[in-house]
Amino acid sequence: MAPRRRTPLLKNRPRPQELFRQGLLLAVLGLVALAVVPRVIFLSRWQDNFDSDEALVGVQASELLRGHFSLFLPGQSYMGSLQGLLAAPWVAFLGHHATAVRLSPLLWIVPGWLALAALERPYRIQLDSPRT
Repeated sequence: MAPRRRTPLLKNRPRPQELFRQGLLLAVLGLVALAVVPRVIFLSRWQDNFDSDEALVGVQASELLRGHFSLFLPGQSYMGSLQGLLAAPWVAFLGHHATAVRLSPLLWIVPGWLALAALERPYRIQLDSPRT
């Protein structure tokens, strides 16, 4: 009977590149959690600190849903209608709430993030290739 071969304890140890990737992934997930959790808390408590500027955006979104387009905010001749245009779908979907008006920046923030990710892609660091 042949003696049993012992396998070294460190044989299944992950490579440094894999450890770096895992650490980087954990760091990114931690930063995302640090960015998202406070926003979720604020989103749940936003009804209390709704201000007049946001109310004007909500009024403009309501007017847009009724078919009345205005180039400027009601009562002003200097603020444009972009945020009101972007708030209108949220107001139509969620109703007349502060949360609906405050979700409108997502309609330009998320596409901005996607555009940045697409622009960043050619410049990513290759973790497997040796550095020179």
